[in-house]
Amino acid sequence: MKIIRKRCHPLGCHNPPSLDVALFYIYFMYLSIGLNKIFTQG
Repeated sequence: MKIIRKRCHPLGCHNPPSLDVALFYIYFMYLSIGLNKIFTQG
């Protein structure tokens, strides 16, 4: 019996690592865009 550890991040938990990595990159991209807007408006 294998135990599959789910990877968790702010967007939720998922089994496939590739999907997890893709969502992490999307989240990081949105975060960086948000920070850029804050700094440019500042």
